[in-house]
Amino acid sequence: MEVHLRDLHRYLRDVNGIAAHTRRMLKVALRAATKARHPILLAAHSMGSVIAYDSLWELTHSGRDRVQVDMLLTMGSPLGQRYMQKRIMGAREKGYERYPNNIRRWKNLAAVGDMTALDPVLADDFEEMLELGLLENLEDRSVFTHFRLNGELNVHAEYGYLVNEEAARTIAKWWRGHDASLQA
Repeated sequence: MEVHLRDLHRYLRDVNGIAAHTRRMLKVALRAATKARHPILLAAHSMGSVIAYDSLWELTHSGRDRVQVDMLLTMGSPLGQRYMQKRIMGAREKGYERYPNNIRRWKNLAAVGDMTALDPVLADDFEEMLELGLLENLEDRSVFTHFRLNGELNVHAEYGYLVNEEAARTIAKWWRGHDASLQA
């Protein structure tokens, strides 16, 4: 917990430019995929969902990028917590300026018992994005993860999310919809 909180505060305070650097690395990959005309499914776990959200907000409001994410898949996300909502990019803005406008669909998975995803429902916090037409849909799903480390259950571990049937089904369905060789 101490390590996670330390990393969270380093990101939020942008200690030594770590937050800006991290977002820049993600944006480079998103721009490259867009330039190559590849559809994008952005999967983000835990603090990665905050980094993804902030990066997409910056891409939206920088005025020069046209990156479009077909699906944002968040897993074990702290974005439902008021603490995070007050600190993400655009938090002080209103209406369109408050949110990224480059996400087509957003699916959020939260494991039962995941303390990082303490508020597992994002639809009630980001419903204005739907009302403004910035998203086609936002779906929250509760899942069970079963990853164990040294015999101890760790419902927040990315491994548990990534092997979860709901995550796998979501990714496979998205992939099939974008790769003609996989369509039956």
